[in-house]
Amino acid sequence: MRTMQMTGLDELSDKLALAERAAQGIAKASLYEGAGVVADAIRGSLSQIKTEPYRYANSDNKRLPSPEEKALVVNAQYGVAKHQGSGAEVNTVVGIAGDGYGMIGNKRVPVAMVLRSIQSGTSFMVAQPVVRKAINRAKGEASAKIAAEAEARLQQIFKD
Repeated sequence: MRTMQMTGLDELSDKLALAERAAQGIAKASLYEGAGVVADAIRGSLSQIKTEPYRYANSDNKRLPSPEEKALVVNAQYGVAKHQGSGAEVNTVVGIAGDGYGMIGNKRVPVAMVLRSIQSGTSFMVAQPVVRKAINRAKGEASAKIAAEAEARLQQIFKD
């Protein structure tokens, strides 16, 4: 009967156990990199919002956002929320940082509501889905960034 002897399996087993223990950290770091790509894409797309200086209704009885509304959403701070999850499953949200309010004239308004009105439209405002388009355009780059970061972290574990 033939036999085969393999060496180094204990070391491989130890590295696999280490990778399992580090899975959530790897997932968080990787997701953070990908979410940063998405946040940058959203931030860049906001400059494409069309505006009109007057609030007169156009032929559809809908208006474009005012320059003040555009400035509010463009100048808001966007970031990545704290990661949540257990094990290797990690979730995060890209959103508006700070208290989420800004000033239009002398009124304090929630930035998210203004951005949602621009994104989806209202009964009086034309929809401009710039955020959705930015997210769809950034998906490929974000996925590649997530995979590259995870691969780099795993290579560090198995290299040592």
